[in-house]
Amino acid sequence: MDMRPGPTAQAAGSTPSARTPAARRWARTAWTPAWLEKRPRPVRIAVRTAAIILLTLFAIWLILFITKGRFLKGPFERFASAQLERQVDVGGDFQLYFAPLNVKFYAEDIRIANPRWAREKQFFTAKRVDTRLSTLPLIFGRRILRFVDLDGARVALEWDNGNKRNSWTFGDPNRPP
Repeated sequence: MDMRPGPTAQAAGSTPSARTPAARRWARTAWTPAWLEKRPRPVRIAVRTAAIILLTLFAIWLILFITKGRFLKGPFERFASAQLERQVDVGGDFQLYFAPLNVKFYAEDIRIANPRWAREKQFFTAKRVDTRLSTLPLIFGRRILRFVDLDGARVALEWDNGNKRNSWTFGDPNRPP
């Protein structure tokens, strides 16, 4: 048996280890910079978690910014229809994304249906709606519009014949408040 120091030949039939010491050392230095390596383990975990969350949010922002959120047209129509309990349709272009910190909403040929009893078929129609919403207040439940541009907008406000229901109150009129 040869006991000399230095590299040795690999035994026949064995495979090299997937995690060589050099690979382990690279992984440790890539994920743990020198300034972080000196910190306690909970701090390192918190820093890595925060970095992963920020990278994920940046990736979501980038995808929405590049695609302009056009793939969200169908989900938006379904969500808005469910919330208003009326049919919401976007006939043209649709964009919903962060630009760069405010939420941009842009829709062409948007329509919100009126209740069945109303004379007019559509409650709201517009050739174009372009808005900007503040993001931080939105997170805390406040809705602040920074910019609104309506082109060709029309709203049909109506009372029923008995003056008991109106078209601008959304949801089931027989449901208690």
